[in-house]
Amino acid sequence: MALLCGVGFLVGRVSAQGEDEMEACGCTEMPDWAKAGPEHEKLKKMVGDWKVAMSFQMSPEAVMESAGTASFKSIMNGFFVEQTFDAEMMGRPFEGRGLYGYDTVNKQYVVVWCDGWTPYMYVSKGQEEGGVMTLTGEEPCHAKEGCAPYKHVTKWEGDNKMIFEIWSTGEDGKLALSGTVTYTRGK
Repeated sequence: MALLCGVGFLVGRVSAQGEDEMEACGCTEMPDWAKAGPEHEKLKKMVGDWKVAMSFQMSPEAVMESAGTASFKSIMNGFFVEQTFDAEMMGRPFEGRGLYGYDTVNKQYVVVWCDGWTPYMYVSKGQEEGGVMTLTGEEPCHAKEGCAPYKHVTKWEGDNKMIFEIWSTGEDGKLALSGTVTYTRGK
């Protein structure tokens, strides 16, 4: 019924007979789960152009550093924020896309990430508290077959800097910090 009301609402918005269609499905206004909330406003804090500095722990002895750019824009009536990410890593171009949203039904942030290095789509889910967003998911395990847990943590340092931490499962089965991406808002 909720899906029918949601579809009825959307169809009603674009139809000249919208009011009749809304009444026919029993919906008189948009349901609460279909409205943007404060969580969507928090995501819009990312909107803009950013310089990116990256550091990845490739092994206990080796750290890889790189730089790039990222652009975030609000899309789809402010429900989602889209990230375009471009850098060079290990002498190769690195292109990524992220889609950030807040699932009002399940009450959690959801991020989908894909990039030009792997055909895997990362789906992370979690919460934000006190300016820190912590998301978890599973990723392909590099050391063995199957998937392993990961954690992504985004911390804000004022309005113009955010730190994105990548926590990966190590050979010991424990999460360890494996990478940091520092975003500094472009001027």
